[in-house]
Amino acid sequence: MKAALTPLAALLAVLSVWAPQPACAAEHSISYSLWVVDGDSVLLRYTLPKEELRYLVPAGWPSPATASVASYLLERITVQSAAGACPAIDQGYDIGRVDPLAAGPGLYSYEILYRCTDPRGLTLSNTALFERAPHTDFARVQINGSEFVPVLFTAGRQQLRLPDTGPPSRASAASYLRQGGAHVLHDLEGACFLIAVALLLRRREELVYVAAGLALGYVAATVLAAVNLALLRPAAGEAWTGLLVACVAIAAVIPHGPLARRLPLAAAAGLGLLAGTAALLRQPQATLLLAGAALFTAGFLQWCTRSAAPAQRWLLPTILFGLVDGFVLPADWNLLGIAALMPTTGLAAFNAGVLLADGLLCAAAVGAIALLKRSRAAALGPLATDLSAAALVGLGMFWLVSQVGLR
Repeated sequence: MKAALTPLAALLAVLSVWAPQPACAAEHSISYSLWVVDGDSVLLRYTLPKEELRYLVPAGWPSPATASVASYLLERITVQSAAGACPAIDQGYDIGRVDPLAAGPGLYSYEILYRCTDPRGLTLSNTALFERAPHTDFARVQINGSEFVPVLFTAGRQQLRLPDTGPPSRASAASYLRQGGAHVLHDLEGACFLIAVALLLRRREELVYVAAGLALGYVAATVLAAVNLALLRPAAGEAWTGLLVACVAIAAVIPHGPLARRLPLAAAAGLGLLAGTAALLRQPQATLLLAGAALFTAGFLQWCTRSAAPAQRWLLPTILFGLVDGFVLPADWNLLGIAALMPTTGLAAFNAGVLLADGLLCAAAVGAIALLKRSRAAALGPLATDLSAAALVGLGMFWLVSQVGLR
């Protein structure tokens, strides 16, 4: 295998990252609310993916009925004023208190009108879906014709006190930064990738390229999403993250000798076989993704089998990981149909929080591995590494195959 394969693998890998894939349920919970305050009335429009409420019905059942969702929202979204609770009013025309609106595919959307006897001291309370963690409600609030202000309802902030005059405080960069850090804590695939990286690290100078690659990936994702040049679908992102986990874990325990030279070709052949299967099933998107995966795997593993693999090898997988993970928030916004309404500064702060948390997690994994190597259990180090790598390879391939969408 020629070294020239690596640039080709990189190019096809980057292109196939944006191969359209079937949408899949997010591992986190999201919704969007629009609040319009006009004198003594508060109009709420609430949108959420249908998948968010499937836990309300037994497995295998259809999505909850519209009336069931309406009752759920009435119980968990309320408005208070200085005079007490502001009731949701009957909107007439047999609509009732909750008006179901037309929404995009896979979405619920509802409108509720609250009436207050005293419009002073308004407090918006949103506890919907927070029994599922983590949940974020991306909200926009307008008061008496002023500008719409973006705010966040989170597990730690389920109420918003509105000023009697002027707009409320908009969601700060720090709040998006915290959301980015929380994303890492609940992202099993990302954690597995960083653990695999820690297993493979051999020299301190490699840490510089790991950090640089992650930073470049997240910056590139932020810029591309901000100017609306690209959007990564969740299934494609999860598939590629799974592949990266498997590739780095294999590289961590790759043997030397003749087998090392055959392994890249064998791994690429297996993925190529899956790509051929996708082609026979007439699934061009999955075919492109798997073909790119095969070339990336061959190039990266061939690079890692060299006796003196350069530290720069870390740039390609870490850039790709940052690029994929950096589209998590834009994908959420796009699913809810609000990508054009959300602040670019919020996206930049969210990805900065993810990057910082990634760095801390990777450093913790490197430190833990170093301590284990120096402990009395150091003799078990090779066995533990092999078992860990095998588990990561299995998880990575499961994520790849399950999200490609072959059917």
